Amino acid sequence: MLKKIFGIVTILGVSLGVSINSTSAASAPPLTTLEVKEVQSELGGTESITASQTTTTKDHGGSFMYITTFQKGYSSSKTATFDGTILTLIASTPVDVDGDTIVDGFLYKWNASGKQSGLFKYQATSQNSPWNTMSDTLNIQ
Repeated sequence: MLKKIFGIVTILGVSLGVSINSTSAASAPPLTTLEVKEVQSELGGTESITASQTTTTKDHGGSFMYITTFQKGYSSSKTATFDGTILTLIASTPVDVDGDTIVDGFLYKWNASGKQSGLFKYQATSQNSPWNTMSDTLNIQ
């Protein structure tokens, strides 16, 4: 029955001058990179974080604190915690790393407002093979 319906749709499409394209999109890239990129707070201002940095150089906290992470690849689950407390994701920005108009990863902004100093941890699991789980941590002063 399904073949018959597809055949009718194809015949109608051809007779109306419509082409049916059967190409499929490439699968999403697996998770390959996870990094804490920036901490913004009332007390510490904006601090960019390097890939090898394990502790902030400024003291952070105050009425607001936001932590930005970057992941290259797609994840099926992601979690950010501050001293074990789960944080809320407040912004997600797609990133084209190589300029080919294909989304390669994402910048995520997490709300840690009201926190002072402690351990930030970001963890994500790839949405496809190899289904790996990656994490990054940062001690925030």
